[in-house]
Amino acid sequence: MKSKLLTKKSILLTLLIVCLLLAVSFVANKTIVKDRLERNAYILEYSPKTSDDGLHVIGFEQDESGEKVGNVISFLGGTDYNFDTSYIPEKIDGTKIAKISDRAYTTSPSIKRVYIPECITEISKDAFSNKSELQFYVEQGSYAEKFCKENGLSFEYYVYQDADIPKEKIVTGKSYKNFIYNTYFYDNNIFCVITKYNNMSDVSVLEIPGEIDGIKVSAIANGAFRGCKNQQTIILPDTIATIGDYAFADCTSLKDVYFTENIKNIGSDVFSNSPEAQIHAPKGSASEKYATDN
Repeated sequence: MKSKLLTKKSILLTLLIVCLLLAVSFVANKTIVKDRLERNAYILEYSPKTSDDGLHVIGFEQDESGEKVGNVISFLGGTDYNFDTSYIPEKIDGTKIAKISDRAYTTSPSIKRVYIPECITEISKDAFSNKSELQFYVEQGSYAEKFCKENGLSFEYYVYQDADIPKEKIVTGKSYKNFIYNTYFYDNNIFCVITKYNNMSDVSVLEIPGEIDGIKVSAIANGAFRGCKNQQTIILPDTIATIGDYAFADCTSLKDVYFTENIKNIGSDVFSNSPEAQIHAPKGSASEKYATDN
């Protein structure tokens, strides 16, 4: 009889331990799931975004007080779109933009003017490296004014008025035949930038169109033709003024590329790992100088 009582107690104790372990496991799993959800939500909230004008990449972080703020990571307008002016916005999705990060403008060959609103309270010393000829527009008494004075940069005063800032929106991800392109507005004209070409295309002699859907093609974006294996000859139209970094990199079959005299801005490593590529360019053009220098 005593043995049976002990057995029942053992069973009850075992069941109790199992229940406790299940409860602990449930709580632990619930905590893990909660942590993962919170981490995913944080990543989503703080992931970089493109500004409303489509020209600036804005990152996010917390300042010393724990407030979420934005920082300008890069100016797309000066790399992919040949824009010469950057109007830094005050906010993105209601979040104040407070910083300009390292090298935000160093890869923008066409940039000439930067408008910096008063909300910017921190600028990396390398944000505008190799851009000594830039003209800055700042608000009087702002941190940007102090930054320009301390670094010997040319500046003028302006008053930030949202109505004065262009509202053009870049439309991304359109397609035409084997091309992916973006459209944008500038000086009351509409242009397009080729951002990607189908690297599975078997066209050996590729003539890039000067217009797509009636819109003038003005630039080739970074890496647009990278990895194309079957193109041996590429002919550019005279509408293109800018060619981005690595535009024709890793094109192992590419032999001849025909540039025009209208190409003014050429990025770095345009033909990286394209060993047989040869540039054909008009004498005295920026394209010829690029070919000679590289």
